[in-house]
Amino acid sequence: MIGRTISHYEVLKTLGEGGMGVLYRARDTRLQRVVALKRLKPEVGGDPDHRRRFLQEARSASSLNHPHIVTIYEVGRDPDSGADFIAMELVEGESLHARLARGPLAVEEALRLATEIASGLAAAHAAGIVHRDIKPSNVMITPDGHAKILDFGLAKLTAPLADSEASSAQTLSEGPRTGTGAILGTPAYMSPEQAHGRAVDARTDVFALGLLLYEMLTGQRAVRGETTAAVISAVLRDDPVPIRRLRPEVDRDVETVVDRCLVKDPDARHPNAAPLLRDIEACRERRAARRLSLLTLLRRPAFAVPLAVLLAALVGFAVVTTRRLSRERRARQETLPELVRLADEGRFVAAFRLAQQIRPELPGDPLVEKLWNEVSIPVRLDIEPDGAEVAFKAYDEPDAPWERLGVSPLVDARVPLGSLRWRVVKDGYEPRELTFFGLSPPAIPLIPKGESVPDMTHVPGGRYEYRATRTVELPDYWLDRHEVSNREFQRFVDQGGYERPEYWTQPFVKGGRALSFEEAMAGFRDTTGRPGPSTWELGRYPEGQADVPVAGVSWYEAAAYAEYAGRSLPTFHHWFRAAGAWEVFSDILGLSNFSGKGPAPVGSHAGLSPWGSYDMAGNVREWVWTAAGTRRYVLGGAWNDPAYAFADPDASDPFDRSPNLGFRCALYRSPPPEDAFAPIETVFRDYSKETPVDDAIFDVYRRLHSYDGGPLEARVESTDDGDERWRVETVSYAAAYGGERIPARLLLPRSVAPPYQAVLYFPSSAPLSLRSSRERFGESGHYGFIVRSGRAVLVPVFKEMYERRSPPGAQGESFWRDVRIQWSKDIGRSLDYLEERPDIDASRLAYHGLSLGAGIGPIMAAANPRFRAVVLVAGGLSSGPRPPEVDTFNFAPHVTAPVLMINGRYDFLAPLETSQKPLFRLFPLPEDQKRHYVFEGGHVPPRWQEVARETLDWLDRHLGPVQTASARAPAGEPE
Repeated sequence: MIGRTISHYEVLKTLGEGGMGVLYRARDTRLQRVVALKRLKPEVGGDPDHRRRFLQEARSASSLNHPHIVTIYEVGRDPDSGADFIAMELVEGESLHARLARGPLAVEEALRLATEIASGLAAAHAAGIVHRDIKPSNVMITPDGHAKILDFGLAKLTAPLADSEASSAQTLSEGPRTGTGAILGTPAYMSPEQAHGRAVDARTDVFALGLLLYEMLTGQRAVRGETTAAVISAVLRDDPVPIRRLRPEVDRDVETVVDRCLVKDPDARHPNAAPLLRDIEACRERRAARRLSLLTLLRRPAFAVPLAVLLAALVGFAVVTTRRLSRERRARQETLPELVRLADEGRFVAAFRLAQQIRPELPGDPLVEKLWNEVSIPVRLDIEPDGAEVAFKAYDEPDAPWERLGVSPLVDARVPLGSLRWRVVKDGYEPRELTFFGLSPPAIPLIPKGESVPDMTHVPGGRYEYRATRTVELPDYWLDRHEVSNREFQRFVDQGGYERPEYWTQPFVKGGRALSFEEAMAGFRDTTGRPGPSTWELGRYPEGQADVPVAGVSWYEAAAYAEYAGRSLPTFHHWFRAAGAWEVFSDILGLSNFSGKGPAPVGSHAGLSPWGSYDMAGNVREWVWTAAGTRRYVLGGAWNDPAYAFADPDASDPFDRSPNLGFRCALYRSPPPEDAFAPIETVFRDYSKETPVDDAIFDVYRRLHSYDGGPLEARVESTDDGDERWRVETVSYAAAYGGERIPARLLLPRSVAPPYQAVLYFPSSAPLSLRSSRERFGESGHYGFIVRSGRAVLVPVFKEMYERRSPPGAQGESFWRDVRIQWSKDIGRSLDYLEERPDIDASRLAYHGLSLGAGIGPIMAAANPRFRAVVLVAGGLSSGPRPPEVDTFNFAPHVTAPVLMINGRYDFLAPLETSQKPLFRLFPLPEDQKRHYVFEGGHVPPRWQEVARETLDWLDRHLGPVQTASARAPAGEPE
């Protein structure tokens, strides 16, 4: 190509070549200037979609005009060869890669270059362009010492092209790996989200610039590894050696800036390069101020020593003060708005981390403390014995680093709201990895080393009841950590398991007829007629599937293997207690095998159950001991089942050998009670066989919820104007019973003028276990959007919640029946209070309930018909019987206000078919006055934006749109 012309560019020299294109030094014959010319190979431009995306991004980059970004002159196509090309500025000098080969840079030089790179990136980010491949070889240092970013906007489509050996030549991007679902970026300089193959944004460039600044200051890469896999692993898991440990003269605030860039969670980084640029510039300014002050004083010998001492103290004070003020300013302007956004979106783990960072910067700030209480919860962890190290991480981030919580016992230790994984470690004991989805996990027993059972996990006993089944008292037991694998079952086959009657202890009954041992064994054959599972051949499992769960086994074969192994099949109760399928939320489903593609090797998915077992959701259905008539239960769902099958018990003929049937074993050190082995005919209340009470009986029940009026004696206890979104009044008023008072918070919107439409909020069951209403975690995200829509929200403290909890004592069904009636009266008095306030439009009141509040919502709405709209989020009918006078089943047919139900398709607490749909059918409302919106998720909505959209649409429809001040009053007239 040397001497040839591409369009009007004469090729002078080849600078580099790679799999997707060639870079040349060329002369622009029209403008008589030397350029760098990149020519894409024809096979790259042959894909129309590939070419369209390439040209679109190249033209976007060409729109950037910045002194620290290489200028793109032209994007075109050679009329002769048809090859696409890019003509760009030829940057003389050396790459940052070449410069770093000679060692670290001076601190001032490193910060100056970082400022210039950040400046270029900030301009690009402002234009909506992300580089995605920032690294030393993509930064040139010009002869006069300034930085230029190369290949901007092209990185994700450009294949590797070699750097020129001459230091003054233009360098090329080494290029990312591309393709659908592929990882984009150069391994040593990619962000964790790139390593995961996830979508990236400007925060990826922030991470990469942090890596560059780290390397400029230390002379070492922050991420290292001998192989590409090792490098990617380090990106995802390892933290770099602290900068000041390698180079103590680096300022601590510089180290802090780099550390924030290199946080694994993108939500905790600078949102883009602009605030990062400001932080780096602030570091440079503080260094310059310190240097200038000291030099000025030291020029006066007579005063050098005393003035130096005094000035050092003053400068130190000024630096500390400046740093503190700078941190406070940055915290208020950048971090706090981001914290509010994360809390409102329900992203509690990311919000928790951000709140931890901002609280020391803004100590005692009311909004920060309020958000801290909303995104974190106090937990008590009892470990037996004490003295264990406890760490946690988000449940849906199994590869994230552990975050240390402390040493047990831990009382009121705060952790993020949401599902967490826990690690408990103590010398002399087996480490435990667990997960709990509730606020008060039970005591965690540690097992001394040498006393554990290999490949099994210890499950504490206790009283257990699954939905409408009977309550059983279970002793401690052990459960297989994974399903029984093909490899393990092969030993049973090879050791004559199908030939030894002593393993087959249960009578064979098929179609009501008893079978002999020989008759039964004749049916337990593989595809070639040899003894073994139905999915095997020639008495062996398929090649390469040693660690895949054994499948295609009957209940009898599973029970025989358990006998051979000296174990048992778990009962229904033991299996569900270990699986936690009624207690957990749907986080486990996304980390389990419901792929529809076949079983996966045991332990290859990260779906962890409470006490340390894996794959209880999906992969293969698991036989358990318990009978359902002539069938036996198979639990947990399989790879080819819908995800909700995890918590939806099924049963099959014990001779069934379908290819999705497997099992795991239990080991009982103490014999379980006899009733644990008894058959179970139903696990959920069958509402199709029941009829709600008639009107006359219902009228008797409703009168139990009535109360005498009387003075409210309402007062405003305090007012909080610290939130720009709303004003909060802490109020109280007289309850309808026992001389008690009802504390409440009334949130009044700032966006509109009174009188306000009002929504009464009933929370989940969490406040039943919390001592103080200051711990109202998550509530802002649950109803804050309603206030921002221009409506008031009243949040009472109901009986048995927060400060209104009764002393410990017997709390049986009668106790909670009375409490539910008190809740109904609390709502009545709360509505009385709203009607007394002149700033509330009492003709436009609505009910909004979450979880518990949604489950009892129909009772509250039927007993208090003043509501004009009802919203129930994550509610349904109960799994078992309730006292009829507080049974939602009897009250739902008497709800007269329009009802919106918002539920998850995979809600284990209120299943779609057996809980949600039966409730929805009970509402005696026209079709346009009831709606059931089902989102893709579990009990807790993964995206509160969906809840907000549906709720606000419903309130607008049935309360009327919120009226602005200008719409209410004619111009010039007071409100």
